[in-house]
Amino acid sequence: MSICFLESGLNAQISSNADLDSLLAKTNLPHEIEVLNCLQKWFKEAPVCFVTSGTTGTAKTFCFEHWQVKESAKASTKAFGLSKQSKFLLCMQTQFVGAAMLVYRAAFLDAELHVLPSSKNPLQNLPLNHNYQFVSLVPYQLSHILACAASTEKLKAFDTILIGGAALSPAHVQAIQSHQLHAFHSYGMTETLSHIALQKIAVETAFTCLPGVKIKLNDAQCLVIETPWNTEPIDTNDLAKINQDGSFEIQGRLDFQINSGGIKFNPELIENAIANILFEAGIEEPIFIIGWRKHEALGQELVLLTEGKLFNQNHFELICNSLKKQVHAYAYPKAQIAMPAFLRNENGKIARFKTIELAHNQA
Repeated sequence: MSICFLESGLNAQISSNADLDSLLAKTNLPHEIEVLNCLQKWFKEAPVCFVTSGTTGTAKTFCFEHWQVKESAKASTKAFGLSKQSKFLLCMQTQFVGAAMLVYRAAFLDAELHVLPSSKNPLQNLPLNHNYQFVSLVPYQLSHILACAASTEKLKAFDTILIGGAALSPAHVQAIQSHQLHAFHSYGMTETLSHIALQKIAVETAFTCLPGVKIKLNDAQCLVIETPWNTEPIDTNDLAKINQDGSFEIQGRLDFQINSGGIKFNPELIENAIANILFEAGIEEPIFIIGWRKHEALGQELVLLTEGKLFNQNHFELICNSLKKQVHAYAYPKAQIAMPAFLRNENGKIARFKTIELAHNQA
């Protein structure tokens, strides 16, 4: 494979760890060192370990053998129709599985990998007429790219854009559709070595599994995943619906459910409904999540947690009244609580449980 570090200008053909050692001696940039260390494990065929983001609980470490990494890369590159001629752009941190697997897909294909440091808008310094085929982004980066006309034009030049790590907003989907971007949303986790299913954004409403991946639901209606590269089935906490054609839709997390007066509410479904309500009304919302506070009679009471500022009262009433009609008569927040800032993990995701706990302490 060949590698090019766009910040330092280093580039080389890589076929062994000796080539990597030579590059390591020439750079002191942390993100370049991380990528080279990542590749050293590939060429040594050594195990790789990843730490989960901790978004849904305590961070955990998962380790994989080289053959597992290779099988995951094989399935992903096949699904996207990638080849040795594909040119990859990496602009995320490789301590997380999604970015590391992009590196390993390029290595698996013996393809060309170009590397930029992770930033909120990594495309701002790319030439307008670049010839990259594949890039992975998180929604936070996508938002900043779409806010810049020049960067949006550069994004349109990619053959394939992979978005993962968090949910997409209605504004994201509309922008992808209006700019006719060839973009996919991924479903996966650290335990599954990155994505196991893909959804073409603004075209499909469900995820389609990668080659060789099998899914089913357990008794709690959560997704169970079998892959050619995992040694045993993966039980998830993701509530799902499996369609007749084998595709599936994620309907929130079991461990996020809020029990209010004996009724179980899915906060992610309520959040998606709020996002659509605000989008259709043309309201620019503060960042928010649905949380809960203790209630003597109900046990838990739904509340709207906002970052930085509250919704104005008219907008809050619009949210509540619309949720009563669209979701459930009681599926609306009974109050809103503004927090100076949500707690986030290293990759920018909101740490939901910790943020709700902080809100309880703040209250």
